[in-house]
Amino acid sequence: MGGDGQGVAVDDVGAWLAVDRGRVGVRGFVKATEVTYGAAGWHVHFHVLVVLEDADVTQGCADRLAEALWPRWLKGLERQGYSALRGPGLDVRVASEAADAMGAYLTKSLVWETVAGMSKDGRLGGRSPFQLLDEVARTGDADALDLWHEWEQASKGKRQLTWSRGLREWARLGEELTDEQVAEQTVEGEDVLVLDADAWRAVAPVAWQLLDVAEVAGVEGAKAWLRRRGLSWQVPPSAQARAA
Repeated sequence: MGGDGQGVAVDDVGAWLAVDRGRVGVRGFVKATEVTYGAAGWHVHFHVLVVLEDADVTQGCADRLAEALWPRWLKGLERQGYSALRGPGLDVRVASEAADAMGAYLTKSLVWETVAGMSKDGRLGGRSPFQLLDEVARTGDADALDLWHEWEQASKGKRQLTWSRGLREWARLGEELTDEQVAEQTVEGEDVLVLDADAWRAVAPVAWQLLDVAEVAGVEGAKAWLRRRGLSWQVPPSAQARAA
């Protein structure tokens, strides 16, 4: 879809924003895709961080951009035989913090939403793909297995986190690594606490908070954070040996 009537895929955020690049000064965007399965079937939605040139962006400016994007999105859905409601279908918010704050948002909010979104609880009773897989492992549910296979086929080759061209360089984040490069990296660090499956399910949606506490207040601070939430942990043998 698009303002000029050219055919564009429903999820082609770059094509939508290109229409408004000169008019509202779009620098670039980061798109994170989240998918859950619920009573109405598969629910796919995007979290899109749009970076504008103007440092004094108002909510009114963001709303005007949203109003320009909405008919393109709706037209793309209609081409696929779907429809959507404007109210819950598009939520636009403004954040005008400094670059450092934007970096914190990207790493702690958007990126975690993307990575942990696969395992966290779905909204309104929906289940994420990895919750479906967990159900298969725990109960052998054949319907959940069919849904997992459907997710595998539909998501193959798709990127869950997408950067517009040039934005990473502008934000001084360097070149994005491929999956193969990430897999080859050696992750340094030491195990200090071990969480069981139930504790991890409770921690996963806000795990970045626990990591922040551990970085600032150490292991004892992390234990206190877990204790306040009634969550249990174990100290791995390697950490016990270091403390001895």
